[in-house]
Amino acid sequence: MVIMRIFKHFLKCFFIVFLVVFVNGCIYVFTLQEKTMDKIKNGARVSLYEKCSIYTMHMAVYMFGWPLSPEAASEIFNMSFP
Repeated sequence: MVIMRIFKHFLKCFFIVFLVVFVNGCIYVFTLQEKTMDKIKNGARVSLYEKCSIYTMHMAVYMFGWPLSPEAASEIFNMSFP
C-alpha cells in the first residue's frame, strides 16, 4: 500500500516535470528561438535559460522524434554527445 502511494507520487512528479519541459520547449521554439539565433550570430552571450531550452529541445528531438525521423534524431544525438 505504501509502495503504491510512493509510486503514484513519483509518477505525478515525473509527469509535472515532463509537462514543464515540454511547455518550455514549445514556448522557446515558437517565440524565442529567433532571438537566440540572432545573439549567436552577433557573438553575444546566451543566457542559461536559452542554453537549457536548446538542450531540452535536443533531448525531445532525439527521444520522441526517432520514429518520425531517425536521421534527424541520430544527428541531434551525435551533436549533443560527441
